[in-house]
Amino acid sequence: MKKRILAILSILIIAMLTFASCNVVKDKTYDATSSDYFNFVERDDGTYAISLKDGAELPAKVYLPVNYNGVDVTAVADAGFKSNSKITELTIPVGYEVIGEDAFAYCENLKTVKIATLGTGVERRLVVKYGAFRGCSNIIDLKVGSSVKVIEGYAFYETKISSISLTKVEKLDVCAFGLCTSLKNVFIPATLTDIHERAFENSNLVTFAVADGNAVYKAVDGKLERK
Repeated sequence: MKKRILAILSILIIAMLTFASCNVVKDKTYDATSSDYFNFVERDDGTYAISLKDGAELPAKVYLPVNYNGVDVTAVADAGFKSNSKITELTIPVGYEVIGEDAFAYCENLKTVKIATLGTGVERRLVVKYGAFRGCSNIIDLKVGSSVKVIEGYAFYETKISSISLTKVEKLDVCAFGLCTSLKNVFIPATLTDIHERAFENSNLVTFAVADGNAVYKAVDGKLERK
């Protein structure tokens, strides 16, 4: 009887260790790109803003870190990665609160962008600043998480995004998605009640869907209208 119990316990322990090891492997998908590529500048609140180190040759897939030397990284510096031609896939994890002006502007080979959809950092209210991704003419896939609240003017101007769910965004400024000529489907959540009248200027193929709980906007035959 004791041998049987020990055998069962052994099986359970092996199963638990196997499950744990599988989790470790899975978590590796969240590994940040090496800090050797980046500069870290202290912000007023004691956290860091990140930018590309002069002369650094980034890999094609970049996952920004949320921590450096035990201190939170919460911002991408203004023009921090501007005109970089190496990045094709970018993940900005949960924990950031600012993507600076022109932070990734004119990154000509950037195709996939995920903002605050992955990671285990502290969730902060995130603002995508003016022109952050403007002129990234090959972005086709954009996903934004629930902590993205404000998308400022020209943030995604002249990109090739085909569809976007704005999750819990609250404000879109002028030409935030202007001249996005491939943009066809946009979901407006209940939280998004401040949309500049020119937010989608010259993005003429868009069909809108609006959450039932939105107090300001509605979709009529795919067109966005105020209630």
